[in-house]
Amino acid sequence: MEIFDFINNILFFKKNHVELNCEEYKKYNSYLVNRWISMHSSDNAMIVNQTVNRKNFLCKDSDSQYNFLLNVIPRSKYKKIEYIKKNANEDKA
Repeated sequence: MEIFDFINNILFFKKNHVELNCEEYKKYNSYLVNRWISMHSSDNAMIVNQTVNRKNFLCKDSDSQYNFLLNVIPRSKYKKIEYIKKNANEDKA
């Protein structure tokens, strides 16, 4: 699984999760998953901030954090997630 497979499963598909193997642990980055989920909608951003970021002691490893998000984040309709990036300053010399 790639990082976007994890995100799509958490947000849209909600398939039952099997244990992550060692290679998938390396691909799962909790910071990036939290960031992309919070960019999906303001409701998801609030859920991530109130649960995962403040109660990070509940999720000791990647597998538990993934299962927690899979159960806490509600299923959403599919929409493209627009990556929020800094605007380029055009008046630089």
